[in-house]
Amino acid sequence: MTLRDSGVRFSAVDLPEANDLTVGIMALVAQQERAAISRRTREALAVARARGVRLENPNGAAALRQASKGGAPLRAAIAKRAGHLYQLGFPKAGSQARLECFGRR
Repeated sequence: MTLRDSGVRFSAVDLPEANDLTVGIMALVAQQERAAISRRTREALAVARARGVRLENPNGAAALRQASKGGAPLRAAIAKRAGHLYQLGFPKAGSQARLECFGRR
């Protein structure tokens, strides 16, 4: 209910007739569902641990380092396609576009 308490007016594009009561009820239902998901996850993990299932990544940080190296070809392909889109007149997206708006490159 932090949004309500902040005094900010909330407007849902897909439900413009929603008022403070409707939004408040939806927020409470979402909060309850979040708690239920958390509880079910904890229970499922406890059952898995009881069966002896190993839940951590056996490679730890090494697996993360390896995964970051594997993204280079994908990043290159995206950059190539993005350059083509810019030439066609599509706007740049992300941090680069925001920096260019402020005169920084």
